Amino acid sequence: MFFNATSGAGKSTTMQRMLKNEILNGNKVYLIDSENKYSKFDDYFGESKIFLGDGLYKINPL
Repeated sequence: MFFNATSGAGKSTTMQRMLKNEILNGNKVYLIDSENKYSKFDDYFGESKIFLGDGLYKINPL
């Protein structure tokens, strides 16, 4: 799933609500969080983090 919209359109709020609902419904969620915006989900729901590096490298999906 990808979100694309202008600044202030509510992307982060929508994504947080969707993630919360999926986790509470017992579904597995995989999230690439390059800006560390969703770290509170790990703490609150007891989820696991996988550290992918120090930010010097990028993931190229192509």
